[in-house]
Amino acid sequence: MTLDSLSKYQLPSVTMIECRSAAMPSSPSSEARRRRRAAVFGAAPRPDAGSAERALSGIILDASPHLLVLAADGSEVRLAMSDRTAVWHGGRGGLAALRPGRPVVVRRNASVAERVWVGIGRVSGTILACGRDTVEVDMGPHRGRAHVVIPPHALGPVLVRHPRLEPGYLIDVICVRSPGGPQAVRPGTSQPGYRVDDLAAPEPA
Repeated sequence: MTLDSLSKYQLPSVTMIECRSAAMPSSPSSEARRRRRAAVFGAAPRPDAGSAERALSGIILDASPHLLVLAADGSEVRLAMSDRTAVWHGGRGGLAALRPGRPVVVRRNASVAERVWVGIGRVSGTILACGRDTVEVDMGPHRGRAHVVIPPHALGPVLVRHPRLEPGYLIDVICVRSPGGPQAVRPGTSQPGYRVDDLAAPEPA
């Protein structure tokens, strides 16, 4: 067999490889993929650089039926109020709950207050001790302890999600601040069915 006869067998395979290589599409660029996604799902909305954050926390300086004035981030913030502004203070509240000096969290739309949470807080951690209507909670090394009061009207809902108000079990409750400390309003998440010290130790590496 001569070299000429060998080339007859080699050339077709080389030609086929070259044809397949030429037919393979190149990997699409990120810009091309973005355009394809936009064509299928629609373009993603672009953030408005001039829009402010919707959530705002601060201390009440003054309040009226039409205006809420807060001290927030070292400045004075004025938010419009309307009859559609919802106020929470351990439940449905009203203008009387917006007292100067109280901490609030506000959900706003531009310069209009849509919803105001007065004195809202959350206590979660390990139960250390329980009284008739109180729970001592260890919230961890960086948050310390909290003495939570559970009023009679909140005890039932709390027990539904936290049936074991006993030392060693976890607790998570939404609270409202008061001069006597946080008062539980309702449960946060459900209580696990085991004690903290019953958790299995990690296996040795």
